[in-house]
Amino acid sequence: MKTFLLTTVAAFVAATVSTAAEPKTIRIATDATDLVLKVAPNGRLYQAYYGERLRHAADLGQLPWDVHAGSDGSVSQRGWEVCSGSGNEDYFEPALAVTHSDGNPSTFLYYVSSTSQPVVGGTQTDIILRDDQYPLTVTLHYVAYGQENVIKAWSDITHSEPGPVTLSAYASTMLYFDRPTYYLTEFSGDWASEAQMSSQRLQFGKKVVDTKLGSRAAMHASPFFELGLGAPVEEDRGDVLMGTLGWTGNFRFTFEVTMWAACASSRPSTPTLRPMSCARATSSPRPSSSSRSVRRAPARGAAACTTGRAVTACTTGRANDSPC
Repeated sequence: MKTFLLTTVAAFVAATVSTAAEPKTIRIATDATDLVLKVAPNGRLYQAYYGERLRHAADLGQLPWDVHAGSDGSVSQRGWEVCSGSGNEDYFEPALAVTHSDGNPSTFLYYVSSTSQPVVGGTQTDIILRDDQYPLTVTLHYVAYGQENVIKAWSDITHSEPGPVTLSAYASTMLYFDRPTYYLTEFSGDWASEAQMSSQRLQFGKKVVDTKLGSRAAMHASPFFELGLGAPVEEDRGDVLMGTLGWTGNFRFTFEVTMWAACASSRPSTPTLRPMSCARATSSPRPSSSSRSVRRAPARGAAACTTGRAVTACTTGRANDSPC
């Protein structure tokens, strides 16, 4: 179920383009929250930080990209990939699963460029990723609304392969967390008893909230949730990720908890392997979804939100609004 810009005025006013050859840090920020993405030496994009807004720009340089290398981290150095493709080094739920026109189910996305520009009420960041072996491109979009502490996210997928491709997973966005426990509050029901609230602690494995009812998508499973990070959800304290669809339609929220993960220690330059629960939240809309995260704490109005939609290309070289 997941990512903001430089805090200088110039960064909000001028669009910038960077190439994969440059060391690159992408900061998507609201007034209270930072999502920091980094391009690693291997040319791929990773989530380096997601949490309370950093006070000093110099802190960005202290964040390692390889904060989550997996249980075999000593063998393969890697991190929290922003748009993880199926068939790569990661063992868990991918953000994108594509069977290419030649039948190959593996996808490796590499950073190409990024731009940022002002939009009404906020700043939009667009990041282009591309497979190095196939003409397949994923564009990640983020709009950060500073005063509202809202982040909207969606993705576009296009290809120009000689034949049809099959998409079996296509998330609007993926966020990662490093907390000892996670508590999900979801809402379900039926006619005259809609949105009945229930909560549970997430254990190892996947928890899926979804529907395939189309025009009746909200009939049984409501398209919103609350995720308590480290403690159950409360009204006036704690860190809470909140999610909701951008509009009605088929959707899937996937929450995955892994028991062994290479998570960053208190010294950010020294990732260590330790047995603890690390989780990811993946939003896989059909055809659209959104998620929102809110930081709740006494005397603070901090909130960060992510919303999104997926635009997919199935059998043509152009994206369309139809689910595969």
